[in-house]
Amino acid sequence: MTDLSEEASLKKELAGLFQYMQRVREEIAAIHYPADDENRFEKMSDQLDAIVETTKSAIEIAQAAKFAI
Repeated sequence: MTDLSEEASLKKELAGLFQYMQRVREEIAAIHYPADDENRFEKMSDQLDAIVETTKSAIEIAQAAKFAI
């Protein structure tokens, strides 16, 4: 596999991961929480923050793998 095809493959995988994470965000936002709106938004915010951090980690791993090849 050439460097260009590996890079294209990684980009495709990252794009897929991003789309998946967007769907997860939408699903989390759609979950019904108790009537306490303030508590509900804190929980959603925590979950979205965790998704963002996980996505960043995945991108860093993919980039490190690209440079290790």
